[in-house]
Amino acid sequence: MEAFELAKRSKAQEDKLGLGKRQIQEYLNASDCIFVILSPEERVEAVNDKVAELLGHTKEQILGKNWIDHFVPEHQKDVIRKHFRLTISSEGKGIAGCEGRLLTKDGKEKIIVWQNILVRNAEGLPAGVMCLGTDITDEKIARDTFEDMDLDFSKMGDSIQDCLLALDPDFKILYMNGPAIDRLGAQSKNLIGQYFFDLMPMLKDTIVEKTFGNTIASGVSQRVRYDLDFSGDTLSFDIIAYPASYGLSVIALDISEQERIEKALKESEEKFKVISEQSMLGIAIFQDGVAKYINKAARDIIEYDFEEMYQFSWKDLHKIIHPDDLSFVTEQLLKKQDGSEDVVTNYTFRIITKNNRKKWLELYSKTIPYLGRTADLVTLIDISERKKFEDALLESEEKYRVFIKNFPGIAFKTQLDGSPTMLRGALGAMLGYSEEEILSGNPSWSEIVYPDDLENLESDIARLKSEADCTLEREYRIRRKDGEFIWVSSIIRNILDKDGTPIMNQGMTFDITDKKKVDESLRIINRALRIISEFNEVMVRAKSLKELAEKLCNILVMTGGYRFVWIGLARRDEEKAIRPIAYSGIEDNFLSDLHFSWSDSSEWNEPVSMAIREGKTIVINELSRDPICSSWGDEAARRGYESAVIIPVIAANGKIRGALSVFSDKLNAFDSEEVDLLSDVCEDLSFGLSSLRAQGERLKAERELRKHVLELSRMNEELNRVAKEASLARGEAATYLDLLCHDIANYTTPVSAYLEMIRNHPDFPDSLSKSALKVFDSLNMIETLISRLRMLTIANQGTESEMVRADLVEALNRAMDSVRAEYENREIEFELVCPIGSATIEADNRINYALESVLGNAVKHDPNDVVSIEVGIGEYQEQSRDYWKLTVADHGVGISDEMKERVFRRFGGYWELKRGFGIGLFLSKIIVEYHHGKIFLENRISGDHTKGTKAVILLPKKT
Repeated sequence: MEAFELAKRSKAQEDKLGLGKRQIQEYLNASDCIFVILSPEERVEAVNDKVAELLGHTKEQILGKNWIDHFVPEHQKDVIRKHFRLTISSEGKGIAGCEGRLLTKDGKEKIIVWQNILVRNAEGLPAGVMCLGTDITDEKIARDTFEDMDLDFSKMGDSIQDCLLALDPDFKILYMNGPAIDRLGAQSKNLIGQYFFDLMPMLKDTIVEKTFGNTIASGVSQRVRYDLDFSGDTLSFDIIAYPASYGLSVIALDISEQERIEKALKESEEKFKVISEQSMLGIAIFQDGVAKYINKAARDIIEYDFEEMYQFSWKDLHKIIHPDDLSFVTEQLLKKQDGSEDVVTNYTFRIITKNNRKKWLELYSKTIPYLGRTADLVTLIDISERKKFEDALLESEEKYRVFIKNFPGIAFKTQLDGSPTMLRGALGAMLGYSEEEILSGNPSWSEIVYPDDLENLESDIARLKSEADCTLEREYRIRRKDGEFIWVSSIIRNILDKDGTPIMNQGMTFDITDKKKVDESLRIINRALRIISEFNEVMVRAKSLKELAEKLCNILVMTGGYRFVWIGLARRDEEKAIRPIAYSGIEDNFLSDLHFSWSDSSEWNEPVSMAIREGKTIVINELSRDPICSSWGDEAARRGYESAVIIPVIAANGKIRGALSVFSDKLNAFDSEEVDLLSDVCEDLSFGLSSLRAQGERLKAERELRKHVLELSRMNEELNRVAKEASLARGEAATYLDLLCHDIANYTTPVSAYLEMIRNHPDFPDSLSKSALKVFDSLNMIETLISRLRMLTIANQGTESEMVRADLVEALNRAMDSVRAEYENREIEFELVCPIGSATIEADNRINYALESVLGNAVKHDPNDVVSIEVGIGEYQEQSRDYWKLTVADHGVGISDEMKERVFRRFGGYWELKRGFGIGLFLSKIIVEYHHGKIFLENRISGDHTKGTKAVILLPKKT
């Protein structure tokens, strides 16, 4: 009977103390009690194994059936149904001690003592009846046969774990089973025949004695709960008295542990309610598609009160779930109910509150047992503010991505050793490498840095690693993927952790190659000005040829930055020796170890001899490899001479006086501009030599030189100013040009529209139709000019566009169609010679403009009635590079050889040729060169420019 009492609270244990469903079911199945839960409609909601075993049916055959209609004998249905209704309608704890019968599968009746307990839901409303029963069929039979069996309880009573007694009408003991004897601490033979209340005086004159008397008097079983003190421990008993022919049968159930559990359950339930109602999380329980419990936080989130939310079903979800999320949320709830494995238990969705406010919620769900069946425990978190921050963050990230995409430089992060971990921006445009190539170390950043700059860069990285809050700026050279070196400027600083220790670096890198070229041009001009200025001053004050030569050598070394300079005079003796008269820089016995002569002998076929003998300038870009320097190349290399230029000193009368030899410690140091500068200096030297012989001409020479210096200074200042304003002017010019094009378009559009209206007016005179057409042609020319000006803006800005694979043949055909449409009033014959099926290139859409411009110019400047244009496509190779060669030959008046290059200049060709080239061919040249190609003009017939012009375009092949 202890199991009988424990079972009636097992369900509460499952829901409120968190015992697992399987543990509870196993506990009930192991109990001897009968456990049944009935709905208010008498439908069986749950049973334990004992019920199935007793009735002879499976659980599946029992669940869902009407308990009274299917399992109660006909003669007891009315009585049992009455007891059930009384339990449902009662406001107390239920009805205890009710005896009833059950009908088994084989037609036998079992006698059960029931305790019916009313079950309420979380809101306190009746939800069903929990029936706890004990099968007393055998005890009933034993009780009825006590008289025939001489009160022999021993066999049956000792098998019962609870206390069992048999009393006569005077309450004398007829029988006690083992547990009862053990509880009294006596021997059975000492107890039989004794007055029960003498043994248990604490029960005398209590409800227990009164219950025993009422049972004997009424002949009806009765039940009472009573607390007894045993050895200082208070134990609670559930005492059941059954009337018998011999007197009274008594069963005493120890329910102390059960009551302790009930108390703990009640405390746990109160704690749950306190915690749940004070929780900031929304908590709800859904069962059978209906809301069974919703805490205050959930109600505040949804903004519905308790009465509105109670019994809230899934069919009502459309009231609160945002339409865009309704389908997904409903699907997950249904999957949860069906026990689907692919259900999503954590997701975010939107709701529309009662006050029509949109909120973002995050939901977590978990399956739990609730009132004997599975239910969904749902927690809700209002994440509306978080979503606002996330949306703002996404917007910020999008702005960042747009900025990085259009960023003209490279934004980067590196480890402390300088290894890059992030690269964004114009990496491909600047260097030709992808981010993956650099980050994977193929190549590493240090491998593409110019060797001479690497040491300084490594020194910067060491400082960033050791100095907190360090910011450095460095200009250095980097090798592009195509092998070309460019100048870059990097600004880099270290990032510190919370302790102020550097943990990483970040910065930006910009391409400053163009700036360096301007700076280099300025440097060369400034250096030239200083050399000329200093030498002019020397020329004025020099008193001798030796002084003049020595000071010139010093100026070229100190101001010009050359490694070694010497001047030799050609003697007119028999040996034709070259006598050094001055030198400066690192000579290291170079002149004393060698002998120079300008003799015709093959022995003296070296640069200095040849320059004096032939009267021409000799440039050696690599001294160590040029065979012309074989006689003294090794000596030069030992002294660090890498390249040289030898310029003859020619007097005013045309005689060669000697040679100026200049050596540099850099390869290829003497380009055309450098040679021109030194040639000018050499001319000044010749002039100085002549000046020393003609003092009368010195003043005139001084005036000319000063004028030259002043003019060069002015040019230098102007160049500096232009260089500083170039970038700003270019941007402003593009803006003004765009605004001008926009405004002109705004004016021409309505003019064209109004002119069309006037022309179509019935009163418009026919005599003016030709004039109107001319106006339309002028407007079309203006629109063409606007289009080209915009294209010029794009070209000046160097705007990049997407490069895709394209077929040059298809593009050419489209261009020819476009030109035919443009000159629809002229008869045009394009003769296309193309032995290949296709010609693949990589280009953007601007290449179409270049093709149309070249074809259009050929048509435009052909005066013949029938315009015949010969177009060809073929393969071409130049300097080991493969090209597609496109030729467009017209039969026009042709272009002179001296003008062929000028037509591609910005506006230059247009104004001087007056053929209308404008900026079209200039733009075509920019576009073709942007695609790493070339464009130039040839005579259609070699040697005769009057027979038409052939335009040639070379575009790299794309395999």
